[in-house]
Amino acid sequence: MTNTSSPKTPLMESETNLYDEAPVPMFDRLQLLQGFHPRKALDRLAEDVKRAIRVGNYWYWLEVPELEEGIEIADLICPLRYDVVVRRDFYSFYEANRDLYHSDFDGFVELVRQSSYYTWFAASEAVRCRPYLLDDHDRLWTQFVNQIHKAVALYESMERCGFDEQAPLILRTAENLLPPTADRLAPPTGKSIADRYFMADGCHRLAWLMSRGYTVLPAAFFRVQCFREFSPFDSTSLLARSLPMTPAEYFSFLSSRYCRPLVFEDKDGFLEHIAEYSPDAMDEVLSILRVDGFDAGAS
Repeated sequence: MTNTSSPKTPLMESETNLYDEAPVPMFDRLQLLQGFHPRKALDRLAEDVKRAIRVGNYWYWLEVPELEEGIEIADLICPLRYDVVVRRDFYSFYEANRDLYHSDFDGFVELVRQSSYYTWFAASEAVRCRPYLLDDHDRLWTQFVNQIHKAVALYESMERCGFDEQAPLILRTAENLLPPTADRLAPPTGKSIADRYFMADGCHRLAWLMSRGYTVLPAAFFRVQCFREFSPFDSTSLLARSLPMTPAEYFSFLSSRYCRPLVFEDKDGFLEHIAEYSPDAMDEVLSILRVDGFDAGAS
C-alpha cells in the first residue's frame, strides 16, 4: 500500500510515472522485532531513517506496475550480464554429467575447470565480489570447488521443489542510475545503457529457470529494490575478453535483446537490423560493441 501521508521529495515525485512506492508502515516494522528476523527489521528501520533525511545510499522496495506481467529475461541479462548465460550453460553441463559428479567428483571438477564456468568465477565473480582471491590462486581454487558444490545443491533443490516464491530474485534500480561498472573500484566501463531494472541477487536461480525454458520472469518471482544511487554490474565486458567468445555467440546474445525474435550471428547483419528497425538504440549498441571489443571491422 502506498503511504500517501508522507510528502514526496521532488526527485521521488518525478519518478511516479515509473513506479509506485510501497514503504512498509513503521508499526509493521516494529512487529517484526517480536520474534521474526530482528536484525533485518533494525536494518530496515535504519534505512527508513536514512531515506527520510536523505543520508547515505538508502534503499526501499518498489511496486512496479509496468512489470506486473513479468519481465523478459533477455532484458535482464543483455547486454550486461553474460555471466547468467555462463551459469545456465553450467547447469546444462551438470545435467548431462550428473553421474560423473557423483562417481568421480575430481574428474567432473577438472572438466568444469576447462569450461566457461571457471573463467566466469576467476575473471568476473572474483573481480566484482571477491577481489581478495585475485592474488591467492590456492584460495581461489578452493572457493571455486565450493562454488560447484553450492551450485549443484541449488540445482537439485530447485529440481525437487521448484522455484520458491518466498525467496524472490532481486532486481535493482535507483533514483540516480550510474553508468555500468565491472570492478567496483574502477571507472565506468563506458557503455551507455537506457535500462532501468537490473539483475542483482539470484543469478543461479535465474539460470536454472532459463535452463527450464523460461523466457519471461513472472512478477511473483522477483522484487525490485531501489537505491539512492546504483551502478549496474557489467560482467559482459569482462567475459567478452576472457572467454573464447565467437562473433556468432556474441551477436546471438545481443540479438536476444535488440532483435528478438530474430537472431543475427554477425556484426553487419546485426547493425543493419538496428539501423532499420531500432535507430534510436544505435548509439547504445555502438557503445556496447566498443567496450566489449567487437567493433572492429566486419564480422
